[in-house]
Amino acid sequence: MASAYSLYTIILLGILLTHACFAIGAAVSSVRLTTPDKILWSLISLSFGPLGYYAYRVTIPYELIVEPEQNETKY
Repeated sequence: MASAYSLYTIILLGILLTHACFAIGAAVSSVRLTTPDKILWSLISLSFGPLGYYAYRVTIPYELIVEPEQNETKY
């Protein structure tokens, strides 16, 4: 029975770590969002993990995700 509790603990810690990684990923993302929007994205990612991260990312306009092309000539 004790090994079952330790297995549940490891699984729970893994899930919490996954959610935390997606929340941090949303917070430090290079997507050009306002601070409240990034905080909301991080909280949704922390609550729902990968599902929340990608569900919110779908709502972000494409122009904010992609960096504009630079008009510099390369030599």
